[in-house]
Amino acid sequence: MNILDLLPSTRRAVRNTRDSIESLKDSIESLRDSIESLKCETTAQYDRVFSRTEQADNGINGHLACEFERLEKAIKAHDSKTVIMLWELYRKDGELPEDARKRFFKSIPPATGPLRLHQLGCAQLLSEFNELCKAHNLDYWIAFGTLLGAVRHGGFIPWDDDTDLGMTRADIKKLVEIVEDDSRYSVSVVYDAFAFCRQIRFKYSNENIPCFLDLFLFDEVSDVTHATFETQAALRGEMIEHFISQDWYQEWQAAGYVSENSILGEKAAAIFDAYLNQAEDDGIISANGSGLIWGIDNLTDLNGYDWICSKGDVLPTQRIAFEGAPCEAPANIEKLLTEVYGNIYSLPDDISTHFAHVDLTDSNLESLHLENPDTV
Repeated sequence: MNILDLLPSTRRAVRNTRDSIESLKDSIESLRDSIESLKCETTAQYDRVFSRTEQADNGINGHLACEFERLEKAIKAHDSKTVIMLWELYRKDGELPEDARKRFFKSIPPATGPLRLHQLGCAQLLSEFNELCKAHNLDYWIAFGTLLGAVRHGGFIPWDDDTDLGMTRADIKKLVEIVEDDSRYSVSVVYDAFAFCRQIRFKYSNENIPCFLDLFLFDEVSDVTHATFETQAALRGEMIEHFISQDWYQEWQAAGYVSENSILGEKAAAIFDAYLNQAEDDGIISANGSGLIWGIDNLTDLNGYDWICSKGDVLPTQRIAFEGAPCEAPANIEKLLTEVYGNIYSLPDDISTHFAHVDLTDSNLESLHLENPDTV
């Protein structure tokens, strides 16, 4: 097609074409205005419909939530009645309900296989640790599941695989110095990027033996109140944000755990120490205080428990049996266990979900040469 065929041939034709174009422009502008008006109206209609739908949905969901809450309460009530009935069936004639519960937990058989071997290895290590602390006048106490197991089972909870101890920061420092001159043992310090904690463990020097005792740091406080614990918790929150802001944080997170002698470990230690000094400067912790508080460089998760207490709840410690050997426990066992776990003779929830701390598929525990496989 020739382009000349598309052009008007006369002035009148050009003027008529121009008038047509102007008219078309006006029509387009009018159409655009109509479209915008329609869009506004459509949006308004959508908002009204969405609002009503959302309101109805919330109403329905709210109703369903209420029904679910009622159902959940009914199930829990039914479960509670069932549990009570089962305990009553288990209880002997003339036996107190609490005694029946204690008898039940005492009757649970210990672990078997590699787990039991690991437990007995850790119990032997605890016995040796106890003697070492006695010889050097160091205070420690069994805590958490280890304390619970000692009271309820006479040793390890059958499905547990770690040993938890508490010590003051000052005594842990002394312990590290003592172990430096003792070829049998070692104290490892590892920085955990997942829990933002300084993980301290007492172990055998022989790295082929996977037994260890977790040592949790405690500092002294003068103001033994919930407010003090919350103030330190807030400072720990700031510390965690400080860690996350570091340009090496991603590298630490990728590694997961780094030793104190590594470059990343030294960087992590510097921040932990800085915030520990800040806690001292702020008066949160103080030497020769009347109470004990969970260290700022321990892990955060305590199942909602605020571990700040009078020294008298822990010290002087008392002797208790653990797997047939003596160890030290807090002065007020009942108070601490009740605050952490509630009724320790209620049925536990973690029998099948307890976190495994040790890979026992390739254990070298045979090197311990336990003389009696049932005790330490």
